[in-house]
Amino acid sequence: MSQPDVKLVEHLYSIGRAADLYALITGDSPFTLPEGGGDNYPRRSEGRSFDEDENYIRRMAEEHLWFVSEFGFDVTRAKRDEKFYSAYPDYFRKWLAIGCKGVHQEEIDAYLKEHPLKC
Repeated sequence: MSQPDVKLVEHLYSIGRAADLYALITGDSPFTLPEGGGDNYPRRSEGRSFDEDENYIRRMAEEHLWFVSEFGFDVTRAKRDEKFYSAYPDYFRKWLAIGCKGVHQEEIDAYLKEHPLKC
């Protein structure tokens, strides 16, 4: 399994497919590979089960994708049912920079086969 094309992930995000990326990063997509199906998960490091920094970045990117899916790109903070939510664009950019940990190119390819980009 391979690291996804970061520019493609960025493009999918920019054209409004944050909800689909959210499903991929959380493992709730029908295109998600089985856990451990590749090497693009936050890596293991000595003394820890995973790299905590990479996992935190991935988790915050997940939160950001959920937020954008629910509230849109132009909102930075929102309130729903007495709960407050925030966008985390900086963590999303960090997640892109570390190679979109938790998502594989094969998942993106399978997704695009069913949901192609429009020309």
